[in-house]
Amino acid sequence: MTSAEVRIELKFRSPSAFAMARKRGHFTLLPTKMPGRRQFLYSTREVATLLGQLAERSAEQTRSESARKTHLFRQDQQVEVPM
Repeated sequence: MTSAEVRIELKFRSPSAFAMARKRGHFTLLPTKMPGRRQFLYSTREVATLLGQLAERSAEQTRSESARKTHLFRQDQQVEVPM
């Protein structure tokens, strides 16, 4: 995959944002330089693995936030009735 294709798949808004994230090590994709090409290329398998990891992490965060909201809702529902 080209850098532009990877940038689109990872939802980066600009080439500079993608380059900065890559430079800072925010993802572990290793670019490959091919002779006769001016751009970096990335393994489709590695991109798919990264997308799977990001989706899994997002699902875990959603589950934990949902559980926290449910717990807070249940705490609000508890009312003591005087006898």
